[in-house]
Amino acid sequence: MISWLNTNIEPQGGAFITNVGRIHEGGPAASMMLKQTGASHVFMPQYRLSSKVNCQFPAALQDAVTSYCYLTQELGVPGSKIILSGDSAGGNLVLALLRYLAESGERFKLQVPSAAWLWYVSKLHRSCGQPLTRFPRSPWADPTNSYRSTSYYNSFPTVPTDFLTSRFGTWGARRYAPNPSKTSLTIRHPYISFIGAAFRTSVPMFIQAGSCEVLSLDIFKMYEEMRDIKGNRAELHILDGHPHDTFYHGKQLGFQDDIAKVTRRAWQWTEEVTRAHSM
Repeated sequence: MISWLNTNIEPQGGAFITNVGRIHEGGPAASMMLKQTGASHVFMPQYRLSSKVNCQFPAALQDAVTSYCYLTQELGVPGSKIILSGDSAGGNLVLALLRYLAESGERFKLQVPSAAWLWYVSKLHRSCGQPLTRFPRSPWADPTNSYRSTSYYNSFPTVPTDFLTSRFGTWGARRYAPNPSKTSLTIRHPYISFIGAAFRTSVPMFIQAGSCEVLSLDIFKMYEEMRDIKGNRAELHILDGHPHDTFYHGKQLGFQDDIAKVTRRAWQWTEEVTRAHSM
């Protein structure tokens, strides 16, 4: 049995300001995973959104850690039976959780998961609101530049082929950023912005991006930095002609077959890596 910890509220993108893990939102993505992989369960924790009062960073990360502890310590699910999966801002949150497990997991006796799937990972450090690559959805890897202004986002050549707007990214980044009146932390914190802040992890990462999404270049950069750290295992899968987060919007955009294929590929890759590591 494999249980999934989806630290993005499946399919939780939304720049940390929208979407909750209710069945009408996350149900289709959960069904896709259950149908296309060997997973027996999909777990969708509802983390606090920074659009709410006093719920900026690190609220979402705290909730992700709590959810992981609940699975492993309360329910007794072994880390080897867990795959972390997150799209867009959820991908950013998975990266933050991986860093937490790498830096503090041993101290608190937390097992590591078997793999992480990053779909269109959001990049908060360089372009808040813009996605970075992960599994069927892009992870937001570095929101910093989105926090500053909309110009960074608008400088990308793929702006005309994506549906994300610079204003949405800036809104998300500024809401998620730590409160300067209560903490010395900033949007450049290594648990928020990952470009230029790669880290070593024993957890293999499957990263997916769309060739037409606005932050694809940032996704490639994040992937290369993580891949180049000795001991890290990462694979980048690019969906040609896809905009941001088609794992979530695939049905509306006509990408159901592509998403089914890449979801199967993520599972196959995880099995291959796990098998090779155990030999």
